Amino acid sequence: MLDGRSGGSILVFRSGLVAFIGALLLALGASSALLVYAYEMQSVKKKRAKHEYRINAAFEGLHCRDNRVAEFDDNGFTFSCSCGQVTRPWSELLRFSESDTAFFLATKDEGHVIPKSAFASEGVSTEFRALVVERIEQQRTMREIRGTTNLQLGEPRTCFMMQTAT
Repeated sequence: MLDGRSGGSILVFRSGLVAFIGALLLALGASSALLVYAYEMQSVKKKRAKHEYRINAAFEGLHCRDNRVAEFDDNGFTFSCSCGQVTRPWSELLRFSESDTAFFLATKDEGHVIPKSAFASEGVSTEFRALVVERIEQQRTMREIRGTTNLQLGEPRTCFMMQTAT
């Protein structure tokens, strides 16, 4: 004769099996997510290292990287090194941006990064910023009068500074 309790034990067995399978699937899903996260983090580290390597390689390729001088006055700006110099009038300045660590100036032919650490003090850095912004505003006014407006005041950025590994 069949006992009424035997059906209950099968039901308990089945619900225990379902709970076990559910827990197993949850554990597999969680471990899969953890593996994907770990892979992504490793991928980000590799990409960052590759980027740093390229930046350092580009910096190493700069000529006269240890002896560069930038001069700014009312007439324009001059960048010089031991192999020569380039002087540009303010009218050729197309873009100016600032990050926490550097200023960036661009003409149609070239861009220049000026580390804030190159300035003797925060006051000198502030004077430089004021000079450049004043010249930008003058150029904007002149271009608006002439009908051309290609001068851009850039948003702050964080990726302009290049440093050598020492």
